[in-house]
Order: sequence, then C-alpha cells, then structure tokens
Amino acid sequence: MLKLSDIIKLKKEFGYTNEDMARMSHLPLSTVQKVMSGQIKAPRRHTLEALSDVFLSRIYTDGENFYPNRKYFTDSGADFDIVDNRGVVKEEAIKCSTGRTNVTKKKFTKEDYFALPDEARVELINGVFHNMAAPRVKHQRIVLRIAEQIIQCQREHDSECEVLMSPLDVVVEGIGDEEDSVVQPDVMICCDQSIITEDNIVGGPDFVLEVLSDSTRNKDCVEKLEVYRRAGCKEYWIVDPKNGQVIVYTFASAKEMDIRAFTFEDEVPIGISDGKCKVDFKEIKKFID
Repeated sequence: MLKLSDIIKLKKEFGYTNEDMARMSHLPLSTVQKVMSGQIKAPRRHTLEALSDVFLSRIYTDGENFYPNRKYFTDSGADFDIVDNRGVVKEEAIKCSTGRTNVTKKKFTKEDYFALPDEARVELINGVFHNMAAPRVKHQRIVLRIAEQIIQCQREHDSECEVLMSPLDVVVEGIGDEEDSVVQPDVMICCDQSIITEDNIVGGPDFVLEVLSDSTRNKDCVEKLEVYRRAGCKEYWIVDPKNGQVIVYTFASAKEMDIRAFTFEDEVPIGISDGKCKVDFKEIKKFID
C-alpha cells in the first residue's frame, strides 16, 4: 500500500483527475476530492488501499519485456510505456464505441501472459494487455445469482455441460494475422469437456456471459465480442445493470450472428439449452435495486 504523499505525487505525474481516480478506485468522488485536497488528513486503510491499487495494478513495458510497477518503484531508469484502460464509455448498450485502449509497441502472446507475476491482474485481448480492476459487490452479486439459476436448471435437466466462473483463464490462440487472447469471462458453460484442462480453458466455451461495469463496457461490448465469436462460442450475453438490459449474441458461424435485447423484467432463454433453461432477471434485479 502506498503512502498518501506518494498517491498524490503519482496522480499528478499520471495526469489523472479526481474523476479518473474515483472511477478506477471505485470510491465516491466526494471521498477522493476530500483526500486529495487534504481535507481528510488520515484516510481509512480501505480508502488508501483502493487509491494505491490505481497505480499498483498497472503493468509497464519497455517494448520487449514487461514489469509490474517498475516506472515509479525502482531505480532502473528504463523508458517505460504504461499499459492501462482509462477510457470511459457511457453510450447505451449495443451502441458500443470501437475505441481501443492504449497499446504498446509490441503485440504480446499467451506465453507472455503466463509469464506475468501472479499479482498482475490483466487480460490479454488481441495481443494487448488490459488492466482488470477488482469487481464491485453488486457485480459479484449479479454473477453469483445468474450462475446459481443456470446450475439449478442444469441439475433439473441432468445436463452434462459444466458451469464455470471467473477468475478462470480462457485461452484463444491467434490464427494467421490474429493475435492471442487470454480472457476471464464472468460465467461460462462448457459442454465440450476436451477444452477443459487442469489450468484453464483452451478454446471457446459454448456459452459466455459478461456483466458490464463502466471500466469494462468498451472492452466487453467490442473487443471481447470479437474474441468470443472467433473462438467458436455459440452464445454471448452482455448483462448491463446500469441500463437494465441483457444483450444476447448467437453465433451461427464466425461470420454470422443474431442479436436480441431483453430487459431486467424478462426471463431470458439460454439458447444452447434449446430454451429449457432461462435466467429470470426479475430475481436478479432484487439484488441490485
């Protein structure tokens, strides 16, 4: 955990605003403003940890190698680029921006990803590292309740498909000009047991679900959509609590897809179960209102 004086210094050097700090730390803007202005002289440990994590969870690269926290916490003097995801996308569901996060000069591979230290919280999407902030309580409530409903229905129908949850790596190898990706879906269903290894999933699960947050909206709506389609996933759900929507993508092939939109008032059928299983979002809504 960083000292408050270091956090203030880094905020200035990174050029972050109080709004940036609040978004990335998941703290109220009013709290960040009071801490940064000195109005709060001795912030709570939880507050300092959240503000520290804005910087300590970043990955740095010199174009060839990559290091956690090297730019400000060593005396190496190397010229590092910062790999992070500062973009905030506020558009409605489906109308997702095609903007990308900041990228480094080098495209990384799955081997680079697995060489990272354990404390590095990132996803590799099309050869680019994306920072992953710790999920908030509401996000985890939604993920857990959705998974519970799916598992219960599968038990009732004696399904042999397996429900798995993040954090668990899904490895999608690049083909031709495509780059490697290693992502961690919130919820997934694997009917093909051959893609499940001792360490991770290699290839596309049949069903993938992501719950959006402000910091992941662009990544989930645009970049991971293409990764899942390319990986051979049959169905991809984007759950948007902010707008009360569920966007369901069904992939007939790598080039063909169908899109349907639901609300948190609907029971949404899971296509790969032939509609036998559904997620009742009225029940999910009870945990987030």
